[in-house]
Amino acid sequence: MLNLANLRTVAALSQETGISINTLRQWIYDSAWNGFDRCMIRPNRRIYIDLDAFVTWLDGCRGSEPRRGPSPHVDGSRRSARTV
Repeated sequence: MLNLANLRTVAALSQETGISINTLRQWIYDSAWNGFDRCMIRPNRRIYIDLDAFVTWLDGCRGSEPRRGPSPHVDGSRRSARTV
């Protein structure tokens, strides 16, 4: 059951944990690949992170090797390039 008191915005979670907003946003961007999507709730465009699920996810990353392999992005880049 979801406890609404455990939901945090990206900025609030960054402030509480000391993890940068950019790092959190990168985890969100790669969430389908890294499993971070299990921590997120997305009503409309707003992103909330369940603190209990986040702690469980982060604990599961402890001691794991960095993922190597094909990029989760279609063209292999981190962000799509814009042409002018």
